[in-house]
This record gives sequence, structure tokens and C-alpha cells, in this order.
Amino acid sequence: MQMRYLLLAMGLAWVAVALPQPPDAVIIGELIDAVTGDTIREGHVDLRGVNSSTTQDRSYISIYRGLDVPMFFGEDLMLYFSAPGYTTRIAAFDLSGQKRHLVSGSLVEVRMDIPLTRHADPAHPDTNARRMGKCRFDGGREMVWSAGDTTISCHLRRSSSNEHIAGSRMLQAVRASVPIAVIGSIVDHWTDKPLAEAEVEVKGSDGTVQNWRLDGTGKYKGALEYDRTYSLVYRCPGKVSKTVVVDTQAIPSSERLGGFGMDLNMRLFAELSGEDLGFLREPIGKAAFAPGSGVIEWDMDYSGPRLQRLKEILDRHR
Repeated sequence: MQMRYLLLAMGLAWVAVALPQPPDAVIIGELIDAVTGDTIREGHVDLRGVNSSTTQDRSYISIYRGLDVPMFFGEDLMLYFSAPGYTTRIAAFDLSGQKRHLVSGSLVEVRMDIPLTRHADPAHPDTNARRMGKCRFDGGREMVWSAGDTTISCHLRRSSSNEHIAGSRMLQAVRASVPIAVIGSIVDHWTDKPLAEAEVEVKGSDGTVQNWRLDGTGKYKGALEYDRTYSLVYRCPGKVSKTVVVDTQAIPSSERLGGFGMDLNMRLFAELSGEDLGFLREPIGKAAFAPGSGVIEWDMDYSGPRLQRLKEILDRHR
């Protein structure tokens, strides 16, 4: 029996059934249009070894989280940032100075936005990639960015990779007993710290109501049944609530064998002076099973405009 995992950190992607090894570093940010500043919602990052033309891994852009590219110590990589209709950009990331550890206690978050420029003929792939510079470890503790383009900025933050391990183990523990196992975290939007008093109110179309709370590691867990529509309300005292809808109906019996796993994380913030946040009283995202792909997908015709509106508001208060 095979378990399908869906990474729904306000985004969606397949991940392996086996317990993953947490990365030593991860690139977090957005692909943006260099002229308009708009966020680019489609794209991917190819990871290749230096002096290699073979792609060894590919990370897709999450529609909700943007860039989330894992890297490991001991690697010397070329990263190709690509999006339909834009010129590909290349950056080198040298982590070869550090040895890989079986269990790493910390995670280096490299926060950077990648500006892409539209090319003249969007109907054909652009092979004229632009180099941005190189990022490397200095003394094995921090990363140094040597930029060839002054518009690129790179910020570092250290967090715990144990959060990745704990989340994966939790999902493994609950997946066997429920149709759709859900885990996630609820953190402060500005500090990334877990909100201890937060909870998820889960209302099913069958009239059931559940309340999921954070545990000692800052995670929550719960279960959804098939043939329901669920409203998940993320709330915390002093913060603006957010809601998503997950529709578990219309999933063929042939697709249900082994169940699904969902990792659904949420970031909450306090009221913002001078901003109208009334649109957050409605769901910010809706997801349902897509027969063509065989996975649960977000309705971007509904979700996209709301996410863009929220991003523009939050950008004004950074």
C-alpha cells in the first residue's frame, strides 16, 4: 500500500514516501518580474553539479510559498531559475566546504528574490541564461554572496532542521490510520515563531467540528475523511484568522488506496493599521481533487487574486 504525500504549505507538490533527510540549507523567496515587480507564479529551479550538464534535481515554484529549494553540505551546485517567457538566471552555490552530517541541528535559510527579464520570443525557450553570482560558506558557519548583479540581495537566517524531522515523523505516525492525514505549523508571519495559543477549527459538511491545537514542537495534526468538504479556520488571539477549504469529494475509489498525507502550514499576523482585511473573512484558498493529475490541487482562479492582494498589503508593512 503506497501513501501519497501532498505538501500543502499553502502550496502543493509530491514528496517521497520514505522519511526525508532534512536539508542543511534552503533558498526561500520569490521569482519576480524585473520590470513590474510582480510575483511569477510558475517556474522551476534546476540543480546541477558544477561542470555538469545533467540536472540532478528539480524544485518547482510553490504557488503559495514561492521558492523553497533544499540543498545539502558537500555540494557544489549551479542553480538555474526558470519561468515560462523569461530569461533563465544562474547562480552558483558552493557548500562543498562542509561535510554532510546524518542529523543536522540547524538549517541555513537563504532568503533572496530572483528578478527575471522577459525575452523577445516567449513561444520558444530562451537559451541565453544570465549569471547572477556565487554564494558560498565562509568558515563553515555563514554564507557569503558575491553578486555579479547589484540588484540581488541575500539575507541569512538560522533555524532548526529538527522541525523538518519532527514533521516527517509525525506524518508517518498518523498516515496509516486515516484517509487524509494532516500536519502543519502555525507561526507568526514576521518572526516565524510558533503561536502556542493557535488552533485550527475544522468544520465538515457532515456537521462535524474538530479543534486541532499545537503540540510542544509547534506542530498540529489531524485527519480528514473522504466525501466531505472541510473549512479549516486558522486562528490565534490577537491575530487575523485565515481560512482554507479542502474538498475531499469526487476522489475515485481507485485513487484512495493508501490515502493521502498533507503538510499544511499557516502564517498569521495582527491587524495592520490602515488596511482593509475584510476579504480574509472568506477562504483564501480552495483545493479539490483533480482527475487529470490525480492529486489535490488549488483553484488558482479563486486563490490567486486573493494571495496577490494579501502579498501587496504585507509588502507595505515589511
